[in-house]
Amino acid sequence: MALRIFIPFILIALVGSGVYLYWFSGFADKETVLTLPPGFKATVFADNVGAARHIVVAPNGDVYVAVWDSEDKRGGVFGARRGDDKGNKRGGVLALRDTDGDGRADIQERFGEEGGSGIALSGNSLYFATWTT
Repeated sequence: MALRIFIPFILIALVGSGVYLYWFSGFADKETVLTLPPGFKATVFADNVGAARHIVVAPNGDVYVAVWDSEDKRGGVFGARRGDDKGNKRGGVLALRDTDGDGRADIQERFGEEGGSGIALSGNSLYFATWTT
């Protein structure tokens, strides 16, 4: 039970640092390490999620990640380009589920194409704000 409560805080810290590193990766030392205060522990719940913008955790432990839709770091705050060189969009929402209780996402499903900023849960509904809404 304590682990389920603790996971959202770790995810927030990791996503927050990921957003920072995404925007400033050209300035960061490639050997940058996440440093935690005594008594804290960080684990990787999911990797290769893309440019995570915001997260929300459902009561059952499912994690929903609002994903930025541009990999172009040169285009200013909103990026100059949408998607990759083949025209595939990278945004949307990434749903993550740990099915075996080992603390790592075993299932990753992406839905939607537009990147966005806001994501929220209310009851059984997931809300996601794209740049065009």
